[in-house]
Amino acid sequence: MIRLSEILVENERSDEAIQALATAVQRYPDEGNYVPQMLDRLEQLASKIDGGDDAIVQFYAAFLPKVSQKRGNSPSEYCIAIYQRGVSHFQTAGQTQLAQQYSAALTTLQASCQ
Repeated sequence: MIRLSEILVENERSDEAIQALATAVQRYPDEGNYVPQMLDRLEQLASKIDGGDDAIVQFYAAFLPKVSQKRGNSPSEYCIAIYQRGVSHFQTAGQTQLAQQYSAALTTLQASCQ
């Protein structure tokens, strides 16, 4: 998917690249091997367009509820990392309610790791 996004960008189709990455991440939210790389690329592309930061906040608001908080009976380290990313974006955008909501969930997850 990363390669496809690069091809789309090379062909001046950045909006389609962003949409393809967002769709893939939304479809496979627990794919910890690939999602972080796709999120990096998605954030990079979105930062270059008008309204991209707001779109990323909306994306994370829809994406985070889909991420499984546990792997088996243990808290998911992947989920913790993804929640940290989301909280950072929410705080930067001034979305305090979302930031607080996911910070609380993050604190609970981290506490259950110990």
